[in-house]
Amino acid sequence: IVQSDIYVSYRRAKMQLDADDEASLLYQAFLKVKDKYDDVMRFGKYHPDYKDIMLETRKRKRAYEMLPVVMEYKAKEVALQNLIDEV
Repeated sequence: IVQSDIYVSYRRAKMQLDADDEASLLYQAFLKVKDKYDDVMRFGKYHPDYKDIMLETRKRKRAYEMLPVVMEYKAKEVALQNLIDEV
């Protein structure tokens, strides 16, 4: 598996993702909002900021996942997982 083309392309995509500053910034922003989300979820929809935090969390996650470098990485990750599942 480690010598397969799929694994090599996965590693390349991972390195590109790790080197991408925009992806890193968006991921950090998502993590900050996710911390707020975790606090809000302790109280559920009764929390005063429930709607705003839910919307903000989805917006940040979508912005991160729509980056081409992230989409490429996710596609390579799925391909590698499918290869592993076949073995």
